[in-house]
Amino acid sequence: TDDVDTVYGVQFDPGIPAWPDLCRVFGHLFNLNGLPEEGVTLTARLPSGVVRYGDLIISPFSVSAMTDENGLFLIDLISTEFLLPQGTLYEFTASRSDGTILRQRFAVPSGPNWRLIW
Repeated sequence: TDDVDTVYGVQFDPGIPAWPDLCRVFGHLFNLNGLPEEGVTLTARLPSGVVRYGDLIISPFSVSAMTDENGLFLIDLISTEFLLPQGTLYEFTASRSDGTILRQRFAVPSGPNWRLIW
């Protein structure tokens, strides 16, 4: 007889940010056992300091979100396509109370959402 596997899935929709030039950055964090990592703080900042968005000056202060019970984080950011100087990158940091898990720089694309994978 042939073995049959049944796979179930759920379509995931991270939603869209309220402002059209923002991109909802999302992702999931898991521990070594493959279980969701709850309570991790994901922080995005502009390490190069103050940048511009059109005629506006964008603060270099960071924006943070915490992972939920599913390891999910959501954070709305201005696409780097709209930031000046060109080539500006966000620095993402994932941290727990016992230390930093990850620190890496990324460009955030334009569009309603983007899955952060590292």
